[in-house]
Amino acid sequence: MSALTLVDVAFMGDGSSPEEIARTARLMGFKAVAVDGLKDYLRIDGVSLIPRHTFTDPIKGTIPKGNVLRVFRCVDPEAFKLTNKVMTYAHAVELGGKMLGKLGRKNARKLANTSVPVIIRASEVYDALVRGRSLSGLATLLKLYEAGKIMLSMGSGSRVVKEVRHGITLIAILTTLGLSEAKALVALTTNPKTLMERAGYAIK
Repeated sequence: MSALTLVDVAFMGDGSSPEEIARTARLMGFKAVAVDGLKDYLRIDGVSLIPRHTFTDPIKGTIPKGNVLRVFRCVDPEAFKLTNKVMTYAHAVELGGKMLGKLGRKNARKLANTSVPVIIRASEVYDALVRGRSLSGLATLLKLYEAGKIMLSMGSGSRVVKEVRHGITLIAILTTLGLSEAKALVALTTNPKTLMERAGYAIK
């Protein structure tokens, strides 16, 4: 596991210093972290911190250009729209909230037909497991991913550094949910690295 290049595509923390994020990421096995709201790329103690911008309106709003990971986030299956704005500017769509409980056949077809990359947050998955909430929507996503119909990445979704779990733990969560170990590994390594590359960053 130590030879793997683990990448976190969803650190959502407010208030943590770049130094804290980099230090924690290194301890948890990550070589790169996409940090929501970070303005500029930073390299600290061997860890790459990548700017990430999250938007929730598929039609309106300004999208930053340049080397930033742009993510469209949707938490309601009824509001999931792959508009021209989303398909043109977003490097990935992040699905959470109610969509982890119920994805819907129509939305599943949209994802499979467009091949848009998908991100899920480990923090939301873990919370749903602890609270006994349905994860049937996530189960559908994992089936699509296992079948090679979508590209899936899992990010920590952490809001503070103390919430960050080790990359191996995130892989274990995915395998516990029925995903093959090979696919789980790719969801924390190859796939997020590909997203970073599309945003303009080569992760080694």
